[in-house]
Amino acid sequence: MTNSERKAKSGLTLLELTIALSLLMVFLGMILINTSANNNEERILNNAARVLQADLRYAQRRAIMEGKRYGICFKDGDSYHLVTDIVRSSYDTTIRTVELPDGVEASINTSSNFINYLPRGTISGGATVTLTLDKWKQRITLSPSSGRATINEIEEK
Repeated sequence: MTNSERKAKSGLTLLELTIALSLLMVFLGMILINTSANNNEERILNNAARVLQADLRYAQRRAIMEGKRYGICFKDGDSYHLVTDIVRSSYDTTIRTVELPDGVEASINTSSNFINYLPRGTISGGATVTLTLDKWKQRITLSPSSGRATINEIEEK
């Protein structure tokens, strides 16, 4: 056998190369699908946090402008209520109810399940709201002195 014949027999055929590339593309596709699903969950959670942050700012501004208490009430895990003239035993003062996206749940670290903005725009005591979706969680921290709501980075549970 000549050297050129040996080289031709030791290389990959076009069929073998096509099969190898096809398998590689299937594996890369599976990885990309899994990654985009995680990004979608993070995006949903981040959007829910931004909507809640905007509602917290709205309640704070209304409390300052009107000189009365406004707040957010977490009655159950999948929605919250924007309320005024807060009466802890009644939801008759609900301005708006916000349903969280499917799978997103909210919890708050206060015993009353309220974030209560006083007429000067501060809150009584600090609070942290945690939004969860599958394996992800995102916290919104509220400062008692300023009432400011800060969204923290998304974390894995």
